[in-house]
Formats: sequence, C-alpha cells, structure tokens
Amino acid sequence: MIVKEHKTITRLLVAWLVYLVTISLSEAHPHIWVDLRSKLILGAESHVLGIHQEWLFDEFYSAVLIEEALSDPNGLEAGIKSEMQQILVDLQPYNYFNFVVADENRVLLGTIESFRTQVRENRIWMSFTVPIPNGVDIKQQHLSYSIFDPTYYSEMLHFIGEPVVFSEKAPEGCAAEIRQPNPSTEAVALSQLPSLDFNPDSTIGQLFAETVVVKCY
Repeated sequence: MIVKEHKTITRLLVAWLVYLVTISLSEAHPHIWVDLRSKLILGAESHVLGIHQEWLFDEFYSAVLIEEALSDPNGLEAGIKSEMQQILVDLQPYNYFNFVVADENRVLLGTIESFRTQVRENRIWMSFTVPIPNGVDIKQQHLSYSIFDPTYYSEMLHFIGEPVVFSEKAPEGCAAEIRQPNPSTEAVALSQLPSLDFNPDSTIGQLFAETVVVKCY
C-alpha cells in the first residue's frame, strides 16, 4: 500500500528525482518546500463549507515544473496550468494533502472544481478551495485541520505571522489558531534516514505538520 501511495504522490514530487542527482543521499527530509495560506469558507450561520488555500512552491521545484511546462505546444502559461491540473488530479485520492477533523472524526472532503496558477518571482503559485460537502457547524463541533505531505518529502507550513482567516466575519466568539509542530528527537532522527527516499513512511509527515484549530467560546 505504501509503495502504491508513493507512486501516485511522485507526480507532485518529481523534483526529487532531479534533486537526487545534485545532493548526497545523507541529506535529510524535506526536499521540497511549500508556503501556505488558508481561509475558512463560511456558509450560512456558523457552517464551514470549505478551506481555500494558496500554495507557493520553492524556487527549485518551480524551476523543474517551468522547464517541463516550456515543452507545451500552447506555451508556458498553458503548460504550467496543465502541470498543476495533473498534480491536483493525482492528489485527489489523498484529499489534496488535507486532514480535516470534526469532533475527532475524519471529515469527508469534496473534489476541487477550479484553480488558479501563475509564476510569482520565479515561484509557482496556485490557489483553490477544498470543499466540505456536508459542512461543519463550528458552534456545535470542534474543527481542526492540517495540510501536509504524509511522507514528508515536502514541508508545508503557513507563512510566518499570517493568521488563518474566515471568508466572512467570523461567528461571534470564534477564532482560528495555528499550532506549530513539536516533533520529538526520534522523529527528527527518522526524517534524516536516507532509506526513506526508497522506502517512504506515510506516517512521518504528520509529526511535522501544523494544526489549525478553530475555537468558539
């Protein structure tokens, strides 16, 4: 099962294949970095209907994608859009690296319907909304979520100092807090094992993931 999962996730992490040529096998995870923004999409009253996200890929991975996109007969812009579309298709079975929980139960997520992408200062940016079809009433349920690569090939963290916001005025007494990861010494040591590049561990990423917690008082 882990091998099958790794093969699908590889589309997003294709840069690692190039990176392997240029770095020592002793290099620690992660190999790709993604800066995040996220916003809670509110529906009626206090129901969260989705999580809007912005992903900004690091310059190295962006350069690899741009090089691939240049081969598109319709031009660079069309090529980048095609690359991002394929990434989202491949990540759909993994909930787009989203782990959403309400009252300790995993939340059903929907399919991304549209996205935007462009190059910003040599880095590829894209935005999209992951739907929550059944919604979560944050006045009645405890909502939290994390966005992370389960194998920790890529590190995904919110921009420093930027809070998680709501699409509309937050319900009275509600706020979102980003809790930083606190991996153990053992977890850090595990992330540095060269063998992870050939035998991926789909449990390690969560140890390095931020958790967004929504509280309503």
